Amino acid sequence: QQFNFYALLKDMNIDVLFCPSPAGPLFYKNKVVLIHDCAYNRFSEFDNPLSKIYFRMMYTGAKYFSKKIVTDSYFSRQEITGLYKIAKDKIP
Repeated sequence: QQFNFYALLKDMNIDVLFCPSPAGPLFYKNKVVLIHDCAYNRFSEFDNPLSKIYFRMMYTGAKYFSKKIVTDSYFSRQEITGLYKIAKDKIP
């Protein structure tokens, strides 16, 4: 998904891609990403080095390479903007 998807998006001339998770094409800029919460930062079940690297990359990619980030609650919006220093206007 991180490599072959770019050619497909270019061929199809997609205006905006909706990604229901931050694991969408990392460097594709015409996307809207859905982030539910920051649970992996809060719970010890996700406390392993590979998970931390993976989620940090996906959330950072969403921060810099998406048009908007959508979340499901005001609490999640506050948590995401606080932990990742994402501008509040990027998360409506």
